[in-house]
Amino acid sequence: MSFVAIVRTIVNMQYRILNEKTIRKKKYKRAGRKKKYHNDEIIIFLKQLWKATNLICSKRLKQYIPLWLPYYKEEISKENRNLL
Repeated sequence: MSFVAIVRTIVNMQYRILNEKTIRKKKYKRAGRKKKYHNDEIIIFLKQLWKATNLICSKRLKQYIPLWLPYYKEEISKENRNLL
């Protein structure tokens, strides 16, 4: 390509950018159902338990929660215990 062709291409790209209409970004909703646990305390507990049980599936992890709660080092509020 010649120098003139390159400059013409660059100028055309600049015109397109300057004349472009402002595009609003759409806010997409998160797919799937809403989160059950909004509290960080619960999420931290579940992640630690999941890693301690060698990343087992959710069905088995659900069975381990009552077994692990008495031995958990940090205190969990009663509201959060009821959610678990």
